[in-house]
Amino acid sequence: MVKKLLILFSIGIITILSCDKANDLLKFDIEHSTSFEIQSSITPFDPPFPVPTPDITTNSEQKFENNNTKASLVKDVKLKELELDISDPPEKTFSFLKEVYIYISTDSTDEIMAASKTNIPKDAQQISLETTDKSLDKYLKSKTYNLRTEVVTREVLNQDITVDADLVFQVTADPL
Repeated sequence: MVKKLLILFSIGIITILSCDKANDLLKFDIEHSTSFEIQSSITPFDPPFPVPTPDITTNSEQKFENNNTKASLVKDVKLKELELDISDPPEKTFSFLKEVYIYISTDSTDEIMAASKTNIPKDAQQISLETTDKSLDKYLKSKTYNLRTEVVTREVLNQDITVDADLVFQVTADPL
């Protein structure tokens, strides 16, 4: 009798561990990048100032297919990370930037905040934003989405600054 209980217990543990492993196999990352320019005309301490950011083409269908799934089987998408780097001028730090807010939208969905960062260190050359825990699957399933950036500066800019944004989305989906 003890042997049977031990065997049943072992089978139960193996089943639970197998399900966790299967769930891990259904998670994958999708990376996107874009750039935007913070113009020198922004004055410090203004309320958040909008910065034009181009639409991002997702190529999601292909990326889902490459990971053995499709849009209809995607359960959840979260923004795992969003990092900002200054690409021009290359020696510039984020000393000018006090706060940054990035919103995501599509033509057919409402805009929501995707990530933000306040109290940015003056010597930072790269910053990682704090991402939302909201589900973003309707944005990533779309053919394109838009990022709208707002910034609050802490100093006058004497030149335009180009910022690169690298996004990593974690997708959870069912297999085909």
